[in-house]
Amino acid sequence: GEVVVLQEMVVMSNPVLQRYPLRQYGVIAVLVGDRYPRALVKLPASEQGKVVIVKERDKIGSLGGAIHKIDKTGVVVKQRRRLATGKVEMTDIVLKVGSAGESLDVGANGQAPMGSTPEAPAGASQ
Repeated sequence: GEVVVLQEMVVMSNPVLQRYPLRQYGVIAVLVGDRYPRALVKLPASEQGKVVIVKERDKIGSLGGAIHKIDKTGVVVKQRRRLATGKVEMTDIVLKVGSAGESLDVGANGQAPMGSTPEAPAGASQ
């Protein structure tokens, strides 16, 4: 079946998380480990790349999607899409952690260096 995407537009009158097509948002980090997972979402460049904290059930994207789940891999958004038949179905869209364009400072192995702080180089005397 051919998929026809519902027309995604920028709607400036909407709240900032519902203003842009979903693919324009990026996930910088997720905060999981308790019953209330959160994610840091980077807004599009036209919003000066601000970062907001989101939680499950928050609305996101200009098509009325909502955050279904936040886990260590990223944010799952349930959003409507229109099929070629005209039927509208719900679909899951995953915004992966690190999808925000610029990556966080990580070591060569893809892991943030443990115990390192940006202020003091390793081995530097205090």
